[in-house]
Amino acid sequence: MLHSLIVGFGLAGMAYAEHLQRNGDSYRVIYQAGGGSSLQAAGIFNPTILKRYTMAWKGLSFYEEAVHFYDEQAKRLGNTYLQPYPILKVFAQTADHNLWLSAAGTSGLEKFLDPKIYQDPILPVHTPAGYGKVLHMGRLDISGLQKHLIQEHAEAFYTENFDFDALQILDSGVEYKGIRARNLVFCQGFQMHQNPLFDLEPLRGCKGEFLIVEAPKWPENYILKSNIFVVPLGNHRFWVGATFDWKDKTLKPTPEGRKWLEDRLQRLLKASYTVVDHQAQIRPTVKDRRPLLVQHPQYSHIYALNGLGTRGVLMAPYLSRILLESINQNTPLDPAFTLQRFNENELC
Repeated sequence: MLHSLIVGFGLAGMAYAEHLQRNGDSYRVIYQAGGGSSLQAAGIFNPTILKRYTMAWKGLSFYEEAVHFYDEQAKRLGNTYLQPYPILKVFAQTADHNLWLSAAGTSGLEKFLDPKIYQDPILPVHTPAGYGKVLHMGRLDISGLQKHLIQEHAEAFYTENFDFDALQILDSGVEYKGIRARNLVFCQGFQMHQNPLFDLEPLRGCKGEFLIVEAPKWPENYILKSNIFVVPLGNHRFWVGATFDWKDKTLKPTPEGRKWLEDRLQRLLKASYTVVDHQAQIRPTVKDRRPLLVQHPQYSHIYALNGLGTRGVLMAPYLSRILLESINQNTPLDPAFTLQRFNENELC
């Protein structure tokens, strides 16, 4: 019998499978090819919140573990998919300078925020109020990493929509179309709302639209951040995003979303570009912006790893490790990550 059957192979599923691999535990994966918000994400590796110049919740813990995780993974695979890039935070006004300098001197942030205001021009970026540098950041090539992991262990992967009618829940584990496993872990992102085994009411989801643009004259050696991100993808292509819409849960890009993105892009960069693609995704965002690790209330060997939102690259290594440790050591999950942190009124 296998250790785990994993449903979904975005950032959460990939990190959990990697921990199983390192631990010598067997697994199989059911996933939808080309689906999920992870493959459409920019892949930014960043523990800071650059809107308020603060550290994300548990940001330093997530960061330190993720650096080690991706470094060890690169050694194992013989290829690194985490590319270092500084983030240039373009200031909207000179009043931001004092906020930046103050934040750069605080504990935790001093590792990342360069305590200098840069005024030198960087063509073709429009920086009338200057910019700051966020160090030790990067971008994970999520699609490239996923393809590598699937090719490495191809027999472990099945491309299909998970059929709940074919699932048998046993006392000793689960069986699915002849696959028997002691544990079942759902890593489905916002698709968890279609999962009849779990009611993750705090998982609200947030729609984000983004552009893929081609621009031969744009710089490719850093990530830009203003009120949008501009992230180099290689070969003169860039990810530009994203919008935030808490009401619309469709995957249809909108003319309004494209206009919003292009208006801000044209104010930030003055060189020409061509829009190659315009897409939308539903981020698996929880209402308190923190992730979810959930053990099924009736079936103790069925779990959900979800709610990584916009920081999946950062959070997935840490969360998948503590999930596997909880399973293997038969210990409770940390309430900070479970539904226990919500009271009954919040779950109604």
